[in-house]
Amino acid sequence: MFENIITKAEFESDLAESLRQYEKYRRIVFSQDVSDWNLAAFGWRPLDELGSLRSPNFSVIRFNLMSDDFAWEIARYINQFVLSTKSLKAWADLLDDVDDEGEKSDILHEFVNPLIHFGLGLPYAIKQKFTFLFSHLSHQMRLLVSPSNPDCLVGDGKINYNTANGFAGDCAAGDLVLDAINEVASDDFSSSTRDLRHGFSHRITPGIEVGITSSVKRMIITGGQNDPLEARMKSVGLEPIRPREKHVVYGYGASEPMTLHHVVSVLKEQIRVIHSCFECYKTFVIDRETWIIGEYGLMA
Repeated sequence: MFENIITKAEFESDLAESLRQYEKYRRIVFSQDVSDWNLAAFGWRPLDELGSLRSPNFSVIRFNLMSDDFAWEIARYINQFVLSTKSLKAWADLLDDVDDEGEKSDILHEFVNPLIHFGLGLPYAIKQKFTFLFSHLSHQMRLLVSPSNPDCLVGDGKINYNTANGFAGDCAAGDLVLDAINEVASDDFSSSTRDLRHGFSHRITPGIEVGITSSVKRMIITGGQNDPLEARMKSVGLEPIRPREKHVVYGYGASEPMTLHHVVSVLKEQIRVIHSCFECYKTFVIDRETWIIGEYGLMA
Protein backbone atom coordinates (compact mmCIF):
# COMPACT_ATOMS: atom_id res chain seq x y z
CA MET A 1 0.00 0.00 0.00
CA PHE A 2 1.15 3.52 -0.74
CA GLU A 3 1.29 5.78 2.27
CA ASN A 4 0.33 9.45 2.09
CA ILE A 5 3.50 11.54 1.81
CA ILE A 6 1.77 14.69 3.09
CA THR A 7 -0.63 15.28 5.95
CA LYS A 8 -4.25 16.25 5.56
CA ALA A 9 -3.42 19.76 6.73
CA GLU A 10 -0.63 20.06 4.15
CA PHE A 11 -2.97 18.81 1.43
CA GLU A 12 -5.61 21.40 2.35
CA SER A 13 -2.97 24.14 2.33
CA ASP A 14 -1.63 23.06 -1.08
CA LEU A 15 -5.16 22.82 -2.48
CA ALA A 16 -6.03 26.32 -1.30
CA GLU A 17 -2.85 27.68 -2.90
CA SER A 18 -3.55 25.91 -6.21
CA LEU A 19 -7.10 27.27 -6.27
CA ARG A 20 -5.82 30.76 -5.48
CA GLN A 21 -3.34 30.65 -8.38
CA TYR A 22 -5.92 29.21 -10.74
CA GLU A 23 -8.37 31.97 -9.86
CA LYS A 24 -5.70 34.59 -10.63
CA TYR A 25 -5.02 32.86 -13.96
CA ARG A 26 -8.71 32.81 -14.88
CA ARG A 27 -9.05 36.52 -14.07
CA ILE A 28 -6.07 37.30 -16.33
CA VAL A 29 -7.63 35.25 -19.14
CA PHE A 30 -10.90 37.15 -18.69
CA SER A 31 -9.09 40.50 -19.00
CA GLN A 32 -7.17 39.59 -22.19
CA ASP A 33 -8.00 41.47 -25.39
CA VAL A 34 -9.84 38.95 -27.59
CA SER A 35 -8.72 40.81 -30.73
CA ASP A 36 -5.21 39.48 -30.09
CA TRP A 37 -6.41 35.88 -30.42
CA ASN A 38 -8.29 35.43 -33.68
CA LEU A 39 -9.83 32.00 -34.25
CA ALA A 40 -10.16 30.08 -37.51
CA ALA A 41 -13.58 30.36 -39.12
CA PHE A 42 -16.08 27.63 -39.98
CA GLY A 43 -18.72 27.53 -42.71
CA TRP A 44 -16.82 29.34 -45.45
CA ARG A 45 -16.95 26.76 -48.28
CA PRO A 46 -19.00 27.52 -51.45
CA LEU A 47 -20.49 24.02 -51.30
CA ASP A 48 -21.69 24.77 -47.75
CA GLU A 49 -23.93 27.44 -49.19
CA LEU A 50 -25.74 24.87 -51.34
CA GLY A 51 -27.05 23.09 -48.26
CA SER A 52 -27.73 19.38 -48.75
CA LEU A 53 -25.80 18.63 -51.93
CA ARG A 54 -27.53 16.48 -54.52
CA SER A 55 -25.52 15.35 -57.50
CA PRO A 56 -25.68 12.31 -59.77
CA ASN A 57 -21.88 12.29 -59.76
CA PHE A 58 -20.62 10.37 -56.73
CA SER A 59 -17.14 11.86 -57.21
CA VAL A 60 -18.62 15.30 -56.51
CA ILE A 61 -20.39 14.01 -53.38
CA ARG A 62 -17.17 12.36 -52.21
CA PHE A 63 -15.17 15.59 -52.70
CA ASN A 64 -17.79 17.58 -50.81
CA LEU A 65 -17.84 15.19 -47.85
CA MET A 66 -14.05 15.13 -47.62
CA SER A 67 -13.75 18.90 -48.00
CA ASP A 68 -16.34 19.45 -45.26
CA ASP A 69 -14.60 17.06 -42.84
CA PHE A 70 -11.23 18.68 -43.58
CA ALA A 71 -12.47 22.24 -43.06
CA TRP A 72 -13.80 21.38 -39.60
CA GLU A 73 -10.71 19.38 -38.65
CA ILE A 74 -8.11 22.01 -39.50
CA ALA A 75 -10.10 24.85 -37.93
CA ARG A 76 -10.49 22.90 -34.67
CA TYR A 77 -6.75 22.28 -34.43
CA ILE A 78 -5.87 25.87 -35.25
CA ASN A 79 -8.27 27.10 -32.58
CA GLN A 80 -6.85 24.65 -30.04
CA PHE A 81 -3.41 26.08 -30.77
CA VAL A 82 -4.59 29.69 -30.45
CA LEU A 83 -6.40 29.02 -27.16
CA SER A 84 -3.53 27.03 -25.63
CA THR A 85 -1.12 29.87 -26.48
CA LYS A 86 -3.59 32.36 -25.00
CA SER A 87 -3.55 30.33 -21.79
CA LEU A 88 0.24 30.26 -21.73
CA LYS A 89 0.32 34.05 -22.10
CA ALA A 90 -1.92 34.34 -19.03
CA TRP A 91 0.35 32.05 -17.01
CA ALA A 92 3.41 34.03 -18.16
CA ASP A 93 1.79 37.25 -16.91
CA LEU A 94 0.91 35.56 -13.62
CA LEU A 95 4.48 34.32 -13.11
CA ASP A 96 5.78 37.88 -13.44
CA ASP A 97 4.49 38.45 -9.90
CA VAL A 98 5.87 35.21 -8.44
CA ASP A 99 9.31 35.61 -6.84
CA ASP A 100 9.51 32.42 -4.79
CA GLU A 101 11.28 29.73 -6.87
CA GLY A 102 9.48 26.90 -5.11
CA GLU A 103 6.09 28.44 -5.77
CA LYS A 104 7.06 29.10 -9.39
CA SER A 105 8.16 25.47 -9.82
CA ASP A 106 4.85 24.25 -8.40
CA ILE A 107 2.87 26.40 -10.86
CA LEU A 108 4.99 25.26 -13.78
CA HIS A 109 4.63 21.60 -12.82
CA GLU A 110 0.89 21.64 -12.16
CA PHE A 111 -0.41 24.07 -14.76
CA VAL A 112 2.16 25.20 -17.34
CA ASN A 113 4.38 22.34 -18.47
CA PRO A 114 1.58 20.19 -19.96
CA LEU A 115 0.37 23.22 -21.94
CA ILE A 116 3.88 23.97 -23.19
CA HIS A 117 4.46 20.50 -24.58
CA PHE A 118 0.97 20.40 -26.09
CA GLY A 119 1.35 23.86 -27.61
CA LEU A 120 4.82 23.32 -29.02
CA GLY A 121 3.73 20.08 -30.68
CA LEU A 122 0.65 21.54 -32.37
CA PRO A 123 2.44 23.51 -35.14
CA TYR A 124 4.05 20.28 -36.35
CA ALA A 125 0.69 18.48 -36.21
CA ILE A 126 -1.03 21.32 -38.08
CA LYS A 127 1.69 21.30 -40.75
CA GLN A 128 1.14 17.59 -41.34
CA LYS A 129 -2.63 18.07 -41.39
CA PHE A 130 -2.40 20.75 -44.07
CA THR A 131 -0.19 18.40 -46.09
CA PHE A 132 -2.64 15.53 -45.69
CA LEU A 133 -5.77 17.56 -46.49
CA PHE A 134 -4.23 19.30 -49.49
CA SER A 135 -2.98 16.00 -50.93
CA HIS A 136 -6.39 14.34 -50.69
CA LEU A 137 -8.37 17.24 -52.16
CA SER A 138 -5.84 17.74 -54.97
CA HIS A 139 -6.09 14.05 -55.79
CA GLN A 140 -9.89 14.16 -55.84
CA MET A 141 -9.78 17.20 -58.12
CA ARG A 142 -7.63 15.32 -60.61
CA LEU A 143 -10.23 12.56 -60.66
CA LEU A 144 -12.98 15.11 -61.25
CA VAL A 145 -11.13 16.96 -64.00
CA SER A 146 -10.06 13.75 -65.74
CA PRO A 147 -12.20 10.77 -64.62
CA SER A 148 -9.96 8.42 -66.58
CA ASN A 149 -7.05 9.18 -64.24
CA PRO A 150 -6.09 6.21 -62.05
CA ASP A 151 -6.90 6.45 -58.33
CA CYS A 152 -3.28 6.08 -57.31
CA LEU A 153 -2.78 8.27 -54.22
CA VAL A 154 -0.60 6.54 -51.62
CA GLY A 155 -2.16 5.26 -48.40
CA ASP A 156 -2.87 7.75 -45.63
CA GLY A 157 0.08 6.63 -43.54
CA LYS A 158 2.52 7.41 -46.36
CA ILE A 159 1.30 10.90 -47.26
CA ASN A 160 4.00 13.51 -46.71
CA TYR A 161 5.15 16.80 -48.21
CA ASN A 162 6.59 15.04 -51.25
CA THR A 163 3.12 13.62 -51.88
CA ALA A 164 1.58 17.09 -51.70
CA ASN A 165 4.32 18.56 -53.86
CA GLY A 166 3.39 16.06 -56.56
CA PHE A 167 0.30 18.23 -57.19
CA ALA A 168 2.35 21.38 -57.82
CA GLY A 169 1.25 23.13 -60.98
CA ASP A 170 -2.34 21.83 -60.93
CA CYS A 171 -3.58 25.32 -60.01
CA ALA A 172 -2.03 28.60 -58.86
CA ALA A 173 -3.97 28.56 -55.56
CA GLY A 174 -2.60 25.11 -54.76
CA ASP A 175 0.98 26.23 -55.34
CA LEU A 176 0.47 28.99 -52.76
CA VAL A 177 -0.69 26.39 -50.25
CA LEU A 178 2.50 24.39 -50.78
CA ASP A 179 4.63 27.49 -50.19
CA ALA A 180 2.64 28.34 -47.05
CA ILE A 181 2.97 24.82 -45.61
CA ASN A 182 6.74 25.17 -45.78
CA GLU A 183 6.58 28.18 -43.47
CA VAL A 184 4.72 26.32 -40.70
CA ALA A 185 6.95 24.76 -37.99
CA SER A 186 10.05 25.72 -39.95
CA ASP A 187 13.66 25.33 -38.83
CA ASP A 188 13.51 28.88 -37.42
CA PHE A 189 10.65 27.83 -35.14
CA SER A 190 12.62 24.80 -33.95
CA SER A 191 15.77 26.79 -33.21
CA SER A 192 13.80 29.57 -31.47
CA THR A 193 12.52 27.01 -28.97
CA ARG A 194 15.88 25.19 -28.71
CA ASP A 195 14.16 22.25 -30.40
CA LEU A 196 12.23 21.66 -27.18
CA ARG A 197 9.76 19.29 -28.84
CA HIS A 198 12.48 16.80 -29.77
CA GLY A 199 14.42 17.45 -26.59
CA PHE A 200 11.34 16.48 -24.58
CA SER A 201 10.83 13.20 -26.46
CA HIS A 202 14.36 11.85 -26.88
CA ARG A 203 17.04 14.32 -25.78
CA ILE A 204 17.64 16.78 -22.93
CA THR A 205 14.65 19.05 -22.41
CA PRO A 206 15.51 22.78 -22.31
CA GLY A 207 14.36 24.50 -19.13
CA ILE A 208 11.41 26.90 -19.01
CA GLU A 209 11.68 29.63 -16.32
CA VAL A 210 13.66 27.30 -14.02
CA GLY A 211 16.34 24.68 -14.52
CA ILE A 212 19.81 24.88 -16.05
CA THR A 213 20.46 22.13 -18.59
CA SER A 214 23.10 20.64 -20.90
CA SER A 215 26.33 21.40 -19.06
CA VAL A 216 28.22 19.55 -21.81
CA LYS A 217 27.25 19.60 -25.49
CA ARG A 218 28.78 17.38 -28.16
CA MET A 219 28.60 18.92 -31.64
CA ILE A 220 29.83 17.86 -35.06
CA ILE A 221 30.77 20.59 -37.52
CA THR A 222 31.81 20.27 -41.14
CA GLY A 223 34.50 22.48 -42.62
CA GLY A 224 33.55 25.01 -45.27
CA GLN A 225 29.86 25.17 -44.25
CA ASN A 226 30.03 28.64 -42.65
CA ASP A 227 29.14 27.16 -39.28
CA PRO A 228 29.33 29.83 -36.53
CA LEU A 229 31.31 27.40 -34.39
CA GLU A 230 33.96 27.13 -37.11
CA ALA A 231 34.33 30.90 -37.17
CA ARG A 232 34.60 30.94 -33.39
CA MET A 233 37.34 28.31 -33.48
CA LYS A 234 39.32 30.45 -35.92
CA SER A 235 38.85 33.55 -33.76
CA VAL A 236 40.60 31.88 -30.79
CA GLY A 237 43.51 30.69 -32.91
CA LEU A 238 42.55 27.03 -33.41
CA GLU A 239 43.60 25.30 -36.60
CA PRO A 240 40.94 25.71 -39.32
CA ILE A 241 38.97 22.68 -40.47
CA ARG A 242 39.52 21.57 -44.03
CA PRO A 243 36.48 21.77 -46.36
CA ARG A 244 34.08 18.83 -45.91
CA GLU A 245 36.14 17.50 -42.98
CA LYS A 246 34.06 16.67 -39.90
CA HIS A 247 35.24 17.77 -36.51
CA VAL A 248 33.86 16.98 -33.04
CA VAL A 249 33.55 19.92 -30.67
CA TYR A 250 32.56 19.84 -27.00
CA GLY A 251 30.88 22.88 -25.52
CA TYR A 252 30.96 23.49 -21.76
CA GLY A 253 28.66 25.76 -19.82
CA ALA A 254 25.04 25.09 -19.01
CA SER A 255 22.12 26.72 -20.84
CA GLU A 256 19.95 29.14 -18.94
CA PRO A 257 16.20 28.40 -19.06
CA MET A 258 14.00 30.11 -21.62
CA THR A 259 11.40 32.50 -20.30
CA LEU A 260 7.75 31.64 -20.75
CA HIS A 261 7.24 35.04 -22.39
CA HIS A 262 9.82 34.06 -25.03
CA VAL A 263 8.04 30.79 -25.74
CA VAL A 264 4.72 32.63 -26.03
CA SER A 265 6.19 35.16 -28.48
CA VAL A 266 7.47 32.32 -30.68
CA LEU A 267 4.08 30.58 -30.55
CA LYS A 268 2.27 33.83 -31.41
CA GLU A 269 4.41 34.12 -34.53
CA GLN A 270 3.40 30.57 -35.41
CA ILE A 271 -0.24 31.57 -35.01
CA ARG A 272 0.34 34.28 -37.61
CA VAL A 273 2.07 31.83 -39.98
CA ILE A 274 -0.63 29.18 -39.52
CA HIS A 275 -3.45 31.67 -40.10
CA SER A 276 -1.68 32.73 -43.31
CA CYS A 277 -1.49 29.09 -44.41
CA PHE A 278 -5.17 28.63 -43.53
CA GLU A 279 -6.11 31.60 -45.74
CA CYS A 280 -4.16 30.05 -48.63
CA TYR A 281 -5.89 26.73 -48.02
CA LYS A 282 -9.31 28.42 -47.97
CA THR A 283 -8.53 30.19 -51.25
CA PHE A 284 -7.53 26.86 -52.79
CA VAL A 285 -10.72 25.10 -51.62
CA ILE A 286 -12.96 28.00 -52.70
CA ASP A 287 -11.30 28.01 -56.13
CA ARG A 288 -11.76 24.27 -56.59
CA GLU A 289 -15.33 24.19 -55.28
CA THR A 290 -16.32 27.16 -57.45
CA TRP A 291 -15.03 25.21 -60.45
CA ILE A 292 -17.06 22.16 -59.42
CA ILE A 293 -20.24 24.21 -59.00
CA GLY A 294 -19.83 25.74 -62.47
CA GLU A 295 -18.72 22.55 -64.19
CA TYR A 296 -21.54 20.41 -62.84
CA GLY A 297 -24.26 23.07 -62.74
CA LEU A 298 -24.92 22.58 -59.03
CA MET A 299 -27.70 24.56 -57.36
CA ALA A 300 -29.17 24.77 -53.90
